[in-house]
Amino acid sequence: MKKIFLFVMVLTVPLLGQKLYQQFDYISVTGRVISRGGTPVAGCLVELRELPSGGVSEHSGDAMSGGDSSVSPGWGRSNVAAVSSGSRNIENLKKVGWARTDKEGHYKMDGIPVPGDYVLIVKGQKGFKKTQIPLRVDKAVGDVFKAQDLILDKYVEIDRKTKKKLKKADKFLKAGKLDDAEKLLNEIKAEHQDLSSVYVSLGNIYLKKKDYANAYQALARAFKLGEQNPGLCMTAARISFSSHKFTETLPYLNAVLDQKPNDLNALYLNGVCHYNLHQFKEAEGFFERYLKVENGQSHEVSFLYVYGMTEMALKHNDKAALYLNLAYQGGLKADASYLKNLAGLYLSTKNNKDAKRILGDLLNKFPKFEGREEAQKVFNSL
Repeated sequence: MKKIFLFVMVLTVPLLGQKLYQQFDYISVTGRVISRGGTPVAGCLVELRELPSGGVSEHSGDAMSGGDSSVSPGWGRSNVAAVSSGSRNIENLKKVGWARTDKEGHYKMDGIPVPGDYVLIVKGQKGFKKTQIPLRVDKAVGDVFKAQDLILDKYVEIDRKTKKKLKKADKFLKAGKLDDAEKLLNEIKAEHQDLSSVYVSLGNIYLKKKDYANAYQALARAFKLGEQNPGLCMTAARISFSSHKFTETLPYLNAVLDQKPNDLNALYLNGVCHYNLHQFKEAEGFFERYLKVENGQSHEVSFLYVYGMTEMALKHNDKAALYLNLAYQGGLKADASYLKNLAGLYLSTKNNKDAKRILGDLLNKFPKFEGREEAQKVFNSL
């Protein structure tokens, strides 16, 4: 199989427009609240608040070139954005439901309007940090929507001296005094290894300094301490992905998809990671989900290419030919090997017309290539 390089440019685009539905259906939302260690958290208040219509979604545009066995991102590490802890000011958001957890940590909220974009919140639970996750509920879920588990992290008591240092470090950051902020945050880290916000701030400093190795270490530590908002997870995934650490990248992408199941960027990169790990069936599943979100069609050349290559690896020759041809027609700079493979796929499915078309392009574009004489014979026979 030909080895590939795939380049990905990640853009952030606004979702424009108004709500499409004036009439709502109503469902129940259920879920569970547990500690980071998996213990049920009983008696805590869970709220569901409505987000304003519209929002921000990450999409991908890309270009691609041949040459290697794995995927590498074309956006480059220098375009990795700063991240936050992901907390949202929810006090002005309309509350649409609430419930308390039972002894097993389960809750149920009835009468929730769908479709809708919400924030699921646990706040003020003694001994734990406040927690919130975005939640999209569509009409197709049925009568009950099961939300992902809300995982609570232990609240870390901070002494007055440390609080002053954190405020001072924040002032340094806002003033752009990165070295001063870094020094102070490292002092705090030496005394408190479990403050996730310190690692998020250090990660942002290293990102601004283009020190991606240390940025990744800081964000990975924050992730392990419970900071799993989509922005942080995607940033960590981008850095890990750009180093070709595909297995290591997957948990970050999965955390994004837990919160944003239709995130095109996370679906695409998840599929590409599995492709590079030669886990083609898993890759196919993510590409199919990507295509479903795109209403069954995509014009992204890199997506069409890697999806076609995945189907070829699975010996699904009809689909492989379809998507590899779409990539070619969409502007892919195909080499002789690519066109030979595409012609071979068409021949294997007895599509002689398209096989001859591709062989014609091959013979016209490449005066010299291995197997040219045989390709000419096949072309003449069709």
